[in-house]
Amino acid sequence: LSTVPNLNPAEVGDVCIGTVLPKSDVGAVQVRVAAMIAGLPETVPVRTVNRLCSSGLQAIADIAAAIQSGQYEVGIGGGA
Repeated sequence: LSTVPNLNPAEVGDVCIGTVLPKSDVGAVQVRVAAMIAGLPETVPVRTVNRLCSSGLQAIADIAAAIQSGQYEVGIGGGA
């Protein structure tokens, strides 16, 4: 968020991070903590994607598709 200073963190519609085979709910908890440390409010939803060999790419594709379909204007996708 520090690289986009004009972005209101509350405008982020979703955070999706790809992570392969997380144990239990560890992946979702890690994403929530990372989002909070980054300064996103707890009202911004977070989720993980588990897809072998391309989880990060799938997360980015999911965010891009949601933006294109008008679900929200700003999203964060990546891999861990």
